[in-house]
Amino acid sequence: MWDTHVMLLVYFIVFLIVGYFIARKLWYYPSPDAELIQFEQEQRIHCASVASDLVPRFEESVGAGSEFYVTGYDASYIEGDNGDYWFETLDKWVKKGCKIHYLIANERSKVPPRLQELSKKYPEKFKIHRLKTVGSDSEESDSKKRADSKKRADLIGRMKYWHPAFLINGGKLASAWIENYHAPGTDQAFEIDYYPPAVAAKSLTVKEAFDEISGLIDCSSGSNQI
Repeated sequence: MWDTHVMLLVYFIVFLIVGYFIARKLWYYPSPDAELIQFEQEQRIHCASVASDLVPRFEESVGAGSEFYVTGYDASYIEGDNGDYWFETLDKWVKKGCKIHYLIANERSKVPPRLQELSKKYPEKFKIHRLKTVGSDSEESDSKKRADSKKRADLIGRMKYWHPAFLINGGKLASAWIENYHAPGTDQAFEIDYYPPAVAAKSLTVKEAFDEISGLIDCSSGSNQI
């Protein structure tokens, strides 16, 4: 009798576990039509990753002449669990004719080997920008330059957790993905704002964020610094 009860309990637990994963799959993987509609809408996503969630939203818009700006604190994501797919996606996008700017906010971190590989393979199309603060109070005699240096340093400091990405087509913002909290060394980001093409092109928030990020490249430690 006891063995029968134990077996029934085991079957019930297995049933719950299998049911959970089936329900999870159905919830997270809707039909292609449902995904297409979803990707055309502005979204606030609680938890996501670039490989699983940014890529399918940007994929159809990436092509010849596109420019993709992506940011990270140390870019270690590409060496993590989802690194293979992220690496393959970046490689594929360059082959499609997209130019990629990869901004790394931690100037002391070593550029991940996979990013180095892409940079060496596509020196004109895959640019690594390892950011650093420039100037100091002693070096900057002009008050405006000091203020600009402080603003730059504050923005780079913010990028320890704040990671925006932008797609440009025809010189205009096509899509934006802004991770409001992504801790260093982790795969998952939280509270992400996604802006589809119809919204990104008109959003003042997206434009201001892009202007801040693209402005950092002009003074980075090298447009292809390894």
